[in-house]
Amino acid sequence: MNDSSSPSEEEACAFAMQLVTASVLPAALKTAIELDLLELIKKAGSVSPAELAAQIHTTNPEAPVMLDRILRLLAANNILDCKLRTLPAADAGVERLYSLSPLSKFLTRNNHGYSLAPLLLISQDKILMQIWQHLKEAVVEGGVPFDRAYGMNAFQYPATDPRLNKIFNQGVEHIAGDMFVSVPRGDAIFMKWVCHDWEDEECLKLLKNCHDALPDYGRVIIADRLLPEIPEKTLLASTDYAVDVMMLAYGPSGKERTESQFRALAKASGFNQFRKLCSCFNIWIMELYK
Repeated sequence: MNDSSSPSEEEACAFAMQLVTASVLPAALKTAIELDLLELIKKAGSVSPAELAAQIHTTNPEAPVMLDRILRLLAANNILDCKLRTLPAADAGVERLYSLSPLSKFLTRNNHGYSLAPLLLISQDKILMQIWQHLKEAVVEGGVPFDRAYGMNAFQYPATDPRLNKIFNQGVEHIAGDMFVSVPRGDAIFMKWVCHDWEDEECLKLLKNCHDALPDYGRVIIADRLLPEIPEKTLLASTDYAVDVMMLAYGPSGKERTESQFRALAKASGFNQFRKLCSCFNIWIMELYK
C-alpha cells in the first residue's frame, strides 16, 4: 500500500487478508477449547499464559509463549479480554493477562453444562474439514461433498466413527422411530433445527405427518433460521448464509430457507395459517395451524 491508498481501499485490503487467513482463527479457537483454556480462564478470572501452561501439564518449555500467541489472536477477535501486568522484577517487563469476554459466555459451559464449543469442535473436526475439498467437484459433477468424501451420507457416517459420534451426539436425546412414517400425537409438535436437514420433499412428508397427528386446534412450532430474500451485508445474514452452505456440503439434502419457502411448505402440507412470531439469537419461532 502507498500513501495514495484511500481508507476504503485500506479497509478492503485488510478484509481481503482476513479472508485469506480465515482458517487460522477457528483452528486456534479449536485448540484453545481442546486444551480447556476457556474453562480454565473462566475459573481463574484473569490468568497469564505461564499460569495456564502450568495447569495443562505440558512438557514443552515453549508452551507459555505458544499459548500467549494463540490467546492474543483470540483477544484481537473479541473472544477474550486482555490487560497488561507489570512484572515485579527489575527490567522484567510486562505480561499479558487474559479473561473472558462477553462473547466467551457462549463458548463456555452454562449452568446446565452446555455451550457452542461442541459445535465448534465438530465443524472444525478433520473429518468435516475434508469435505470442503470436494465442494468444487460437487458443483461441477453433482452429488454431495460429504458423500463424495466418505462414500456415505452424514447421518450414516457417525456409526462408523465412535470418536466423531460422541462429539456429534453431545446433548442430543434419541427416541426411536421414523418421523417420515409417523409422529407421536399431541396438541403441539415442536421441531428445532429439523427442517433444515431435509429437502422440500422430505419436509412435506414430515409436516403432513405432523398435520395428521394434531387435533383441529393443534399447531406445529418450528425453530429455524430464516434467510433474507436478498443477501444482506450483516453479521447475522452472513452467519445464516454460512450455515446454509454448511448444509449444502454436509447434505444429504439440507438447506436453510426464506420465510416464503416456509410458508409454501406449510400450505402444501395442509396447514391453513403460518405465523412468524419472534427470534432469539437469530433463530426464528414459526407456528403452523391447521
